[in-house]
Amino acid sequence: MIIPRRHFLSNAAGAGWIFLAGASAPEQPVIAVRRFGAAGNWDERSGQGSDDGSAIQSAIDFAARMGGGTVRLDSARVYKTSSDLIVKENVRLDLRGSTVVGRFDSGNHSVFRMRSRSELFGGKVKVVSTGQPGLQAAAHCGVSAGCRLGDPNEVARPDPDNDPHSFAIYDLLIQSDKWVPDGAGGHVGAPAIQIIGCSHYRIENITIPSSDRMYGAVHVDWGHIGPISTVDRAQAQTMNKRAYLDGMAYVIPSRHGIIRRIRAGALSAPSTGVDRGSFCVRISGAHSITVADCYAESVTYQAYAHEVGDLGAEFVLPQDRDLLGKRIRFENCRIGGSATGQVFELRGYADNIARAITDGYENMVDPLVECDVVFDGVTGTGQGAGARNAGGRVLQIRGGVIRNADLSRFRDGILVDERASDVRIENVACYDCEHEGILVHHPVYPPEDIVIENAHTYGNGRNAAFRDAAGIHLGTSRRCRIIRGRFGLRGLARDGTQEFAFRIGSGAVAAVVEEPLIHSRGKNGKISFIQRGDLTRL
Repeated sequence: MIIPRRHFLSNAAGAGWIFLAGASAPEQPVIAVRRFGAAGNWDERSGQGSDDGSAIQSAIDFAARMGGGTVRLDSARVYKTSSDLIVKENVRLDLRGSTVVGRFDSGNHSVFRMRSRSELFGGKVKVVSTGQPGLQAAAHCGVSAGCRLGDPNEVARPDPDNDPHSFAIYDLLIQSDKWVPDGAGGHVGAPAIQIIGCSHYRIENITIPSSDRMYGAVHVDWGHIGPISTVDRAQAQTMNKRAYLDGMAYVIPSRHGIIRRIRAGALSAPSTGVDRGSFCVRISGAHSITVADCYAESVTYQAYAHEVGDLGAEFVLPQDRDLLGKRIRFENCRIGGSATGQVFELRGYADNIARAITDGYENMVDPLVECDVVFDGVTGTGQGAGARNAGGRVLQIRGGVIRNADLSRFRDGILVDERASDVRIENVACYDCEHEGILVHHPVYPPEDIVIENAHTYGNGRNAAFRDAAGIHLGTSRRCRIIRGRFGLRGLARDGTQEFAFRIGSGAVAAVVEEPLIHSRGKNGKISFIQRGDLTRL
């Protein structure tokens, strides 16, 4: 057997020998942060110990200069940093069961920032936030990727953190105690992970403990290069358009990401008129994203949400513009316990652009974006009596699919709301809700061309204050169809709560009901409540 030659390299600072094996194709080095002076002796109770940020960063920088490698922390130790730790290109940062505490007094720091082809894994990340942190979501979160608002980032001189790709964040527990007044009477927390633009990334096996402050688990949002404003006035958006057409600025969607096995506790940040509340995974301004096998004990806003973002496709480059809102999947995503927020929301409306249009802005693309987002296997239970929210809400969108959902004890199981069109709802179960199983209605901007197929609705109308509750209610709407639904439960003559299996309101135009299967009639012995003469029964 031939034993290859072995090579030894010493770092310039004399921080220890790095062992490399193999003469022709040396392996990437493994670098211990203690060799660069990191003590890992931070005492969280007393707030005493070393600030190891510069030592850890030196180890990362050394690995990056070597062309890549694995940087290791010492197991079970606690390290403190007071500045961002940049996980640079081709560097794998192995926490090895240790804890890294970011103690930030102000500004927009996060504990870690990811660069292209980097990895972060294997420990606990904690933010202790004091002073006056920034209001953007990336400020004082655990891990971020991409340029934050205010970072110098120009087409001619891209920031090093602009639009990173091919990174991985996994096997971590992350928490933050950021809670800062937003200047409008509310407060803002931080997510565990903030993605800004970026492509071809993987986030998995992330645990977020219960918190009354954290904004959410994983927040995916659009980024930008050059001067872009979200102010919803015609003047601001006209300036955006001029910079875009001149090639000086554009929006960067997040794309080609995989987010799976997120486990969040009870995220109970308040949801009021000024405080938005909490979520598990929120996707905004993106395409080609898969969210799978995620769980949150409870949220106060929306566990799983899709939006196209403030500006929609208005300033997205042509190669990504038609993809915005496409190839996005939420699969097997759940809420446990009794949620006060929604399980999911499906939305595709650039509301800032829409408001600028009313102010006189001449838009380049429709602010109502055509999407093909799929929510498949989303489940959750609401709080029952007193529930204020629907289990799922669909509004301001063209396209999308909801299938295999199981929703109970919400105000309504699914609410299809304003400006929604061409949405399919398939094989869902909506039951034991305070009002109705599925409600399709908006008095001013009616939902259009909604198809509800093979839905099973029963036991709704739990709150006696809601009269005429139905399993499926087509209110003010256009060309909506109920196909082969199942109403009530087998073995019962009547549903003890629902007044009707389905209800077609006076504002429903060209509604179709096809082959409904009635397991049990409404509590007063009725099947349907029809207020129009142009209903089609097939």
